[in-house]
Amino acid sequence: MPTPQEALIKLRSDPRDFLRTYYLKCETMGAINSSQHTFWFGGTGFTDQNQQTVHDRSPVQGTFRMHQRKNFLFTPNQPSLIGNSIQVPVWHIAVTQMAIPFNMGAVVPLQVSTSMGADIMVTTMLNGCSFFCDTFQNSVLMAHLMPTGGNTGDQLEQDIIGTGLYESVQGDFQGANGALHHGLGTVFGAHSGYTANANDVTIVGVRTGTHWRVYAQRHTRLGLGQGTDILTVWKIFHN
Repeated sequence: MPTPQEALIKLRSDPRDFLRTYYLKCETMGAINSSQHTFWFGGTGFTDQNQQTVHDRSPVQGTFRMHQRKNFLFTPNQPSLIGNSIQVPVWHIAVTQMAIPFNMGAVVPLQVSTSMGADIMVTTMLNGCSFFCDTFQNSVLMAHLMPTGGNTGDQLEQDIIGTGLYESVQGDFQGANGALHHGLGTVFGAHSGYTANANDVTIVGVRTGTHWRVYAQRHTRLGLGQGTDILTVWKIFHN
C-alpha cells in the first residue's frame, strides 16, 4: 500500500492508472460550497473494518484482481482516515439539486482556473447525478447536478443534452480543446454513462500546466462486506 504522498504523486502523474488500481472517493461530511478548500487525503482502511475488498479488471486478461486496503479518500474530516494522511488543496464541486421542470438557468457552475490555485478537483459520488464541464475563457466551468423532486438520472442527463450546449461522453473523451465534436461541453450522467441503480461513479480532475483532465471511475454498488469492482475508467473531459 503506498503512502498518501506516493499515491498523490501517482494520481497527479498518471490519473488513469491510479484510478484503475485504487478505489477513490470524496466525502464532504455535510454542506461544503463550490470553491477551493483544503481536504485531507489518505487511506480509509475500510477493508479491515468492514471486510470489504476492491477488485480491478485487468486490462489484459479481463479478469478481476483482489486488493486489500487499496482505498483512498478526500475528506475535510481527518478522523475518517486510517494512519498517515496529508492535507491537499482542492477545488470542490458542490451538488446542485435539479427538480422538474428542468431549469438550466438555475445552475451556477464553478469557474475552475486553468492556471491558478489547486491542481486537483473533487466532488462527491454520482449515483444518478450528472457532471458537466465546459471551457470558458481561462477556466473550465464544472457542475454536479443531482435529480430531485420526481426527476430521474436518465431524464436529467437528457435535459442537459437537450440544451444544445453539451454532448454526452460514452467512453473515453476523443475531442480536442474541451469539446467532443461541435464545440460543445461534455456531460457524464446516468442516461449514457452509467446505470444509476447499479453503479456509483467517482469524478476527479487533475490539472497539469493549464490543462485539466477529468476522469470517471465507475464501480459496482454493493452492500457492506460484498466488495467493490472497478469497472471502467474513462477520461470524460480535457482542455
